[in-house]
Amino acid sequence: MDISRSEIVTISECEEKAYATYREDSTGYVPAGADSNITALQGSALHKGGEILFTQGPTGPWREAIHDELAGLPEPHRKIRTTLIRRAMLGWILKRYPQIISEWKPLGAEVPWKWELAPGIHQPLRMDDLMEHRSHGGIGIFDFKTAGAPDLNWKLRKEHSKQTHLYVKALQDVTRASGKFVSGMMYDCIEIGKWDSKRELMKSRFTTGYRSKGGNTISPKWSYGATVVNLCEWTDDQWLEWIEAHKGLNDCYWTTGLILPPSESLERTQSATIVKVQNWQIKLNVVKNSLDRRLEANIQFDRNPDACLTYGWELKCPFYYRCWKGSKLDAKTFEPRKNHHEPTID
Repeated sequence: MDISRSEIVTISECEEKAYATYREDSTGYVPAGADSNITALQGSALHKGGEILFTQGPTGPWREAIHDELAGLPEPHRKIRTTLIRRAMLGWILKRYPQIISEWKPLGAEVPWKWELAPGIHQPLRMDDLMEHRSHGGIGIFDFKTAGAPDLNWKLRKEHSKQTHLYVKALQDVTRASGKFVSGMMYDCIEIGKWDSKRELMKSRFTTGYRSKGGNTISPKWSYGATVVNLCEWTDDQWLEWIEAHKGLNDCYWTTGLILPPSESLERTQSATIVKVQNWQIKLNVVKNSLDRRLEANIQFDRNPDACLTYGWELKCPFYYRCWKGSKLDAKTFEPRKNHHEPTID
């Protein structure tokens, strides 16, 4: 059985959502053109641009990669989201890239392999960026994240997340034969702001400024009576000069530093994950062998109402109406979910 990390995480959130997303009709379904898809494309653009930056440096075609990934979005999203991610990476080049590249040598990006979580259970993995420390030779994993607002518990949550534990454990298992040691996993997070659907703008210092009431000063921070200024019309050089003058980039790039959980924690997470996947496999087999799969799925898979609106109404679970309103999926408004873990290594 092949099972991705994202499917394991979704099982913990809501079994019904995991089944509908990953297993039902082989691929599952997501809303076509929904905000959740726009957010996913935005994250994909960040990772693709970051991948090129990490491996080829600032002179590589990272801008083009971001543009191409978001080219299919409708306006105003295309221009706003492209500007947002491009400038977020420009700021990262200034604030984080020199320090990271001085200490670490890139080994590869989006490196795929299939890790044997347990006999008969394989987890396809795609490490965002692998790097080797320039002085002691330790191998590390680097990953980009984004956030809408400051999060005081972000670092602590990453220290205890399944992604951290499973990725580090997988890398340890893979590198053991080579004699290399694993230094840990590092996350860099960029605070990119939030989308305002009513005014169709991104509340972000990368795309939006605020003109003070009765004055000409444009600030990255909102104040009472201020009017919105669309910074997407500015050139990147104009924006960069403005944001640096206001020291607006100093607090929107966070890092966990290297995280290396104790071996006991890694093994405990792996064991708990194996049990969860085995139970999941049993339920899937029961549904697969049932005469009425949809009815049996309703019996087997728990629904978690607390997970429906975790990210707000606009990013609600795509299966909300089917679970709680009895609505059927419309083939015109839903499309098959893409498998982002292909190709995998056998």
